[in-house]
Amino acid sequence: MSDRIEENGGKKPEKSSVNHTTSIDDGFMDATLVGTFQDMVQRYGGAIGEHLVGLTGMDNLRNHEWVRGLSKIADSKVHPDYEYQNIHQQVGFSAEVKSVVRQNAEARIQGDTSRTMRTDDLGRVNDPLYDSVKLDEQEAIIDGTGTQIKFLGYSEGDPFNEGSATRAFQKLMSDKFAKYHEHHVLIEVPKDQYEGLLAEADKKIQALHEQLARVTDPEARDHLEIQLDRAEAIRQNTRQSVVTSDEAVFAREHPYLSTAQDMGQIIHSAGMQAAEFGAIIGGSMAVVQQTVALLKGESTGKEAAINIGKSTIKRAGQSYVVGAGGTLLKGIMEQASSASLRGASMTGLPQAMVQVGITSSQVLYRYCTGQIDGHTCVQELSLQSANMLSASLFAGIGQVVIPIPIVGGMLGAMAGYSISSAMFGMLQQAFKEEGVAIDRRQELEVACIQYVAQMKAYREQFESAINTYFSHEKEQFKQAFIGMQEGIQVNDTQWVLDMGNCIIAHFGGIVTYKNQMEFDALMVSDEPLRI
Repeated sequence: MSDRIEENGGKKPEKSSVNHTTSIDDGFMDATLVGTFQDMVQRYGGAIGEHLVGLTGMDNLRNHEWVRGLSKIADSKVHPDYEYQNIHQQVGFSAEVKSVVRQNAEARIQGDTSRTMRTDDLGRVNDPLYDSVKLDEQEAIIDGTGTQIKFLGYSEGDPFNEGSATRAFQKLMSDKFAKYHEHHVLIEVPKDQYEGLLAEADKKIQALHEQLARVTDPEARDHLEIQLDRAEAIRQNTRQSVVTSDEAVFAREHPYLSTAQDMGQIIHSAGMQAAEFGAIIGGSMAVVQQTVALLKGESTGKEAAINIGKSTIKRAGQSYVVGAGGTLLKGIMEQASSASLRGASMTGLPQAMVQVGITSSQVLYRYCTGQIDGHTCVQELSLQSANMLSASLFAGIGQVVIPIPIVGGMLGAMAGYSISSAMFGMLQQAFKEEGVAIDRRQELEVACIQYVAQMKAYREQFESAINTYFSHEKEQFKQAFIGMQEGIQVNDTQWVLDMGNCIIAHFGGIVTYKNQMEFDALMVSDEPLRI
């Protein structure tokens, strides 16, 4: 520490109130952004969690294990002589998982409480009609959402899948797939095949109509009409998948990279949205601050413009990191095996952890470069950590109390930060005011020990006096009650009255009546009886 002071010209690090105020302002802005990102991080982080489920096949949030995830599909056996055929047969499973996961991820981002599930994972393994269905918030299947996912048309001789749509259409027209058309099942096809497959269907429908116009043989017409019904069913019930043919193959061969790519896109989207919020909020605050400084004559117009630009860019960049990092942490925590971590993922803790990491690194940098001393470093780290944790907690509460995206979380975080900062400030001031030197503290400790010993002696004396008093009084009561009992046994009322009056006199009371005659006179008189 002394070396660091000497490098700064022998001067101690400055701890001006200006820097402290700036730190508080920055901290308040950080907390505001943490709260602002609450809803966004929950939605985008939930999407990250869905991709982790698809990879591992284990949904810890809902305590539900899938039949297979992408990693398990990738471990499927492949015969060396039929590698292409085996892999592309297994691609269908990867396509199912990838499609379901991407739909669920998008639903989480959009705030949709429904989710898509494979029928295999619902206990309906090898369902004759459907590969996937949608569930509502109560886990009930939504009617009309059953879908068959078909990734067909791959050919080893067509590595670029130029004719895959034609081959896929021909397979869908075969008798093997007739049951899907008869039951009007929705058929999901690769994104890259969709347009080409519809074009094939239109071409086939037109050709069949032309043939029907020329053919008169009933049996031939029946065959053509069956083909026409199938082609029209394909045209009507085909849906575009959220997965391409190449993506399905890549997910089968490289499940971890495929998942990382999808997660990366979500994280980047969350970061960009956070950066937008950060630029707007940070820029607006910078405009206000610089306007005040300009009016006070503390800066020129050019300096104000530069400072606004710098603040806006800084807040945008920092917000990107907090939004992106918080999203990733939220997804990981949501699918953790620990119930505590899953519970914490529902709060503002994920983005607060990233924000604390950023602010802590800034404080540590100032300490390492000699701008602040160790005491100030520890104080600022404690302050920022406590304030961010409070902001994250209140952000979650605010979002529940005010269920308006961004607004509830932002107001909650601002309240949490303000309360925590105020309490921390009061505690810090109290410690400063009550701080004493080591020798003075030792004197106080000695005095306290003596005081405790004196109080112990007083207590022993008091207890002894009380015991003596009550033992004496106990004997008085005992003798009086014995006399009263004996008086009752011989029917001597005067004896009973005398014993009772002894107790009254002993405690300094006034005897109301001394014999039976005075008692009877008191009973018939109009004067109130006072005990």
